[in-house]
Amino acid sequence: MLVKFGSLIVDGKGTIGGYIVQRGRSGTIVRVKKSPIQPLTQYQLDVRNYFKQCQNLYNTLNAKQVQDWNTFADNMPITNYFGDVRYLSGQQMFMYCAMNFYLSGMQPLINAPTDTSHPNNISLQSFINRTNATILQFSDILGPYDLLHIRVTRPLKPSLNYFEDKFVSVYNSRPAGGYIDGTDYYTYRFGAKTEGYKIILEWKTVSTINGQTSTIQRLSSIIDPA
Repeated sequence: MLVKFGSLIVDGKGTIGGYIVQRGRSGTIVRVKKSPIQPLTQYQLDVRNYFKQCQNLYNTLNAKQVQDWNTFADNMPITNYFGDVRYLSGQQMFMYCAMNFYLSGMQPLINAPTDTSHPNNISLQSFINRTNATILQFSDILGPYDLLHIRVTRPLKPSLNYFEDKFVSVYNSRPAGGYIDGTDYYTYRFGAKTEGYKIILEWKTVSTINGQTSTIQRLSSIIDPA
């Protein structure tokens, strides 16, 4: 749960005391938390298992490795949901990097990196979003040690403004020539797209050197006819 306090709570995101804080058309709202009736997907189970493995892996580090992760964390501020800068502990940074690597199909780092730079993001030049096509063309070239991580939503009603929990990872690689045809994957994952609905696209770059990410960029697109 993320909560930002002023004289009162001024912003928040997540769950607290059986309630969920989320953004709606009228601003920040609070609703009762309900347990999902759908079973966990295999992907969710795999992520949980990986997270547990990484926790166990951290426990095997020697004192020098732990200190190196603490030092790396002290030099790598993280920007949270509210845009505030914060610092992680060495263990939190180890898990943060490990999850970024997992989403990019890589193994976690054992030794803390020394590079404290963040990768640059790349700009989207065009997005063809039709009922039978999802094609992306990026105008920039990825850095030599960076991967592109893309998440998208299923078709959403135009009136739906809260979608933070609806993103699904669909791409973690290096696009050839900046061109990605995600038509087949999107159709397989979500089924047919509905004309007039919208898709939210989110992307960032991930450094394969230190596990850090660029800023996140988003684009909302209404599904056009075929």
